[in-house]
Amino acid sequence: MLKPTIMKKIIVHCILIFGLSNSFGQSPFYDITDLDHQAPYEPNSYIKDTHGYLNLFEGTYIGSQTDNGNTYTVKLVLQKKELNYDYDRFEDLLIGEYEVQKNGSVVYSSLNKLQINYPNQNSHSFSSNSVFIGKWRCHQCGPNELHINGGLVESVSESSSIVLIRLIQINNQPGIEFELVWRMRGHVEGDPPLPLPSFPGGTYLMVKQ
Repeated sequence: MLKPTIMKKIIVHCILIFGLSNSFGQSPFYDITDLDHQAPYEPNSYIKDTHGYLNLFEGTYIGSQTDNGNTYTVKLVLQKKELNYDYDRFEDLLIGEYEVQKNGSVVYSSLNKLQINYPNQNSHSFSSNSVFIGKWRCHQCGPNELHINGGLVESVSESSSIVLIRLIQINNQPGIEFELVWRMRGHVEGDPPLPLPSFPGGTYLMVKQ
């Protein structure tokens, strides 16, 4: 015979599963490639990675770029998170953290944040489920090419950016084209200068490790 405490845990677990299933049963699913999910949606709807597209972007990527005589090497780690709760909806999500080396020395790293299970996974430096096929938001993409649009935030410099990630081959190795544009920030004359982001914007060709 099961102990009362164990029995209680089983009952609670079953209630949670039933409640979640019932919620999804009554609320709509949206595929992440469905542009309709960018528009208003019903509460408790689920934006789901139906075809596993986010899995294709998962991994560790490294790429370098030279700017003003300095070499910047970026290590980006992307992970898929399922059933993230974002205010009033559930969603599958691609999150990321990164490390930057300048001339061989680490100048910024948020990789430790990969161990943090945020209540809302959008709190990571990078997060997105805006997956598109073709030229939508990517004029240089092919008609059947998969890409993801999102944003990256750097806490130390209080900088934010617009990001485009394309799946590519680099010397016959899988990789990504990581295009980043830092947003302009306002500055009040007389205030201390704003800190610069840890690496310059641009297009980084990053090989999957």
